[in-house]
Amino acid sequence: MALFVGERFIEVIALHCLINALLAGIPGKQLALALSMTLILPLMGYHAFVHSVGPPGPMLLINLAISALTWIEYGWADLTKKAEAEMKTPMYIHGVIVSTSFVPYYIAEAMGMPFPLVGLKELDPTTPDPSPMTQFTYFFVALFMAMYSYTEIKGTMEGKVFAVYHYALSCIIAMWQFYPTTTLLGRLFFSLPHAFTLWSTFIVLKEHEKVL
Repeated sequence: MALFVGERFIEVIALHCLINALLAGIPGKQLALALSMTLILPLMGYHAFVHSVGPPGPMLLINLAISALTWIEYGWADLTKKAEAEMKTPMYIHGVIVSTSFVPYYIAEAMGMPFPLVGLKELDPTTPDPSPMTQFTYFFVALFMAMYSYTEIKGTMEGKVFAVYHYALSCIIAMWQFYPTTTLLGRLFFSLPHAFTLWSTFIVLKEHEKVL
């Protein structure tokens, strides 16, 4: 128990060190505050859902509300024209990858014909067995992936939307990667979105004068 509690404390301390680095490293602190609140979410979810410790339900909701408010007040600003132009490159590449890889991937899962070696069961053994509901869910995911990847390829998605949805996506993926049931292959397979999160964040920090 002492080791368990100590590990959780070390994780929280490490998170606060990372937050301090963000607040100190990003001039103006505005985007840093929004990013810092976002970083809290996956660790908070990891503690609450994996280890059944951490903030009670109402506190989880309060943290979510605070994160949303920081983005509305600080992070949800239009990008500069230069940043918008630069964001088109990762956006296009991401759209091509999603439309040619992940859309067929989830269609195959929905049809009960998962890709060999990297099927969802190989990535996480807790993946539900095929059923009408899983088929509905996977088709639903594939449809919306196809829709947003089309807007990325065409360049009609706003750069700020691409950046901010990747902040949220990285939180969701990171929380799942923390689960002990997630295989090493699963963690590696779904690490690519983090690269696009870092890429889009770099563009925002480099070109977005309003948040610096």
